[in-house]
Amino acid sequence: MIYNNATAAPQARVTGAYRPGDRGLPRSAGDNCSATARSAAEELTRTGTRVSFDRFIHVPEDEICFFVFDARSGREAALVAEQAALEPIRVVEAVSSGKESQ
Repeated sequence: MIYNNATAAPQARVTGAYRPGDRGLPRSAGDNCSATARSAAEELTRTGTRVSFDRFIHVPEDEICFFVFDARSGREAALVAEQAALEPIRVVEAVSSGKESQ
């Protein structure tokens, strides 16, 4: 797992999780993954680790899922991924193009 240095303000962190057999993943399964990630982020926030779930991206061809969290460090993003049993393989900082907010 790769962790980034801690920063003062939350930034987007992407967690990749290998999901073998997910090529035929129905949309409802993705919704369940999102709900699990969101619940884990909310629980950690209640206990003092400020992290929030942003979105879930499924790439069925590669059998991988990406979970985007807003966290102050890669370690916090990895912690929420582990709490949600996502079995993260990598955690990196993400930079948005800004088009999403337009």
